Amino acid sequence: MRETVYRRFIFGYTIEDTDMRLWFCSRSDLVVSEKFNFVTDHKTLIHFFLSIMFSPMTKLGYDPSISPVERTRDQRTTKYSIKVTGQGREATYITHQVLANISAEAMQGRATRVWRGKQTDERGRPIGHNMVIKDCWIDTDRKREGDILSEILEAAKTSSNPDHLSNIKNHFLTVVHHGDVLVDGVKDTTLSLRRGTEFPELRKFLDLERSSSTTKEVDKPPVGIVTLDKNTVNWLNKFERADDKSHYRIVFDSEENCDPIDTLTSGLAIWDAMIDALTGKPHSLSDRRSRSSDNCEII
Repeated sequence: MRETVYRRFIFGYTIEDTDMRLWFCSRSDLVVSEKFNFVTDHKTLIHFFLSIMFSPMTKLGYDPSISPVERTRDQRTTKYSIKVTGQGREATYITHQVLANISAEAMQGRATRVWRGKQTDERGRPIGHNMVIKDCWIDTDRKREGDILSEILEAAKTSSNPDHLSNIKNHFLTVVHHGDVLVDGVKDTTLSLRRGTEFPELRKFLDLERSSSTTKEVDKPPVGIVTLDKNTVNWLNKFERADDKSHYRIVFDSEENCDPIDTLTSGLAIWDAMIDALTGKPHSLSDRRSRSSDNCEII
């Protein structure tokens, strides 16, 4: 799920000698079965592999509303065709630049990915100016970002101060389209992946050892290498199940030409942008919940 953009959840298995375990991982759950002997309990083994072989792609965790299109010329970024459904309509966008994807590193959580791209016509050709496309897994019981911004704008329209509306518009990007992701006509949630059932509260944990040689390329500019901790960690003992998530997408108008703050090369410009974000100046946009460098865009 970290490396495959169109993967919503994943099944897996591990084998140690004759012991086998089955795994399931989504953006709110990580579950492992009790071990079984796959030599003597071949019925369970065959049932698992036949289920994987004959299941439709959506039941294996693939998202039909997003698909890879092509690689960019430098072969470092994949372009994606992304379908956004909501507000009574459906539109398709094609990406051409990754703006942020570091949140997808964690197995559980929001897994926010942000691209710059354009809407496509009926033939799949990009048209119009740039948009910002955001894909994430938000807490199911939370208001959607597009609805919150709409409420803020509506409240500003009723203000007695005529400058309130223009000031609000200067501080937020314009929402073009947003809505929950649909898979097979149903809203894509981690609860629906469990068929509406809850896991028991009593849990057992496994000690897992991370390889000291494991590395991963990061597909977020600038491209780099992240090396995992060399120490053996019993990280599952600290694992807390995330809240149920809903798959959500929102598209912003990018005529303002937002750029991630980590693309700036001048130290003075970076400090100016961070100060502007903290003081709320309109030419530096930041997520008010977390004013870190990853959440700042320069307009």
